[in-house]
Amino acid sequence: LNEEPDSYNSFDIGSDGLIYATLGGDVTTGQIQIINMVEKNIYPVLSYGEVLFNEHSGNLNHPQFVDIAVGDCTFIYVVEQYSKCVYVYDRDGTLVSVFGGEGTVKGRFSIPVAIEINSKGL
Repeated sequence: LNEEPDSYNSFDIGSDGLIYATLGGDVTTGQIQIINMVEKNIYPVLSYGEVLFNEHSGNLNHPQFVDIAVGDCTFIYVVEQYSKCVYVYDRDGTLVSVFGGEGTVKGRFSIPVAIEINSKGL
């Protein structure tokens, strides 16, 4: 059996020198990783985001994080393509906040593909 490892959708390098990454593909746990200097994930291997029912296909959509950003290494921000939300997690893998969603009004997203943290951590 020749299995390929999961690929990464995006990554960000924190001020702590660690690599913050999101996994692509059909993974249901460990979608968010913090990779240390010896290439080991040190972030809790949990199920992040939320599973959504796709009315068009009748299937369940597992979260697909398309981008990740880290400010002062306190919070991790990830963009999810199906819910069109930004999920904010702390260093322990605890969900802190969710914002966004699909829409065209202020605070909503049509097709979110990237996120960036400015010098003020916003």
